Amino acid sequence: MEITGMEAFDTISTINDSINDGFWNDKSIPEDIQKRIEENIYLYELEFISNGDDFCIEFLGIQLWNSEDDQREYDDDNDCYAESLESYIRKEMINVLSDLNLIKNYLTK
Repeated sequence: MEITGMEAFDTISTINDSINDGFWNDKSIPEDIQKRIEENIYLYELEFISNGDDFCIEFLGIQLWNSEDDQREYDDDNDCYAESLESYIRKEMINVLSDLNLIKNYLTK
């Protein structure tokens, strides 16, 4: 089963909407941080990149997934991927943020 560009684009839209809704509705964020993020919110969103044939999803300049080499586990018995693209992308975003948090810890020592 191959993911189409529209399916990937819909996944990106859903996750970006989730990030934006959470950000704009989170009243616990201090005003100075909210203003800083507000000016750069587009930097924290997923990107859909295509050369016309293949496409990929990037987060903070890191490729999380691409149509040419889908890393998700495939369920041969059911002829589908074992996890949805959205679930996979959310998991990969959390991995990237965990890595960045490690780097942050080294910078604050």
